[in-house]
Amino acid sequence: MEKKLFKLLTRYFFIGILAAFIELSSFSLFIKHINYIIANSLAFCLAVITSFVLNRVFNFKVHDKTIIRFGRFLIVNIGGLCISNFILFYLRGFMPYIELKILSMPVVIFFQFVTNYLWTFKK
Repeated sequence: MEKKLFKLLTRYFFIGILAAFIELSSFSLFIKHINYIIANSLAFCLAVITSFVLNRVFNFKVHDKTIIRFGRFLIVNIGGLCISNFILFYLRGFMPYIELKILSMPVVIFFQFVTNYLWTFKK
């Protein structure tokens, strides 16, 4: 693997861990009070904002076209949210929601990294 791509992937991974922590923590809090799909969507939004800011500044280091890049990032993450909600909806009843949420995350993260690398943060 190219050294630059490896560094990007490594930083993306650590930013993703932070975003995942924010997402799981907020989901765990929200699920006690609101519908699981709404809880998932709100938690996902918090993670998206955190991830965009950190990836833009510290990982991909792009400072131009912020609104366009955020729009692309949002489109990619809405795709990820759809994947996550699909997994939660269709596999509900097989295991607790939090376990389904954790199960969905590697699939979503892979989809988002590839799409963000090739489209959102392309220089």
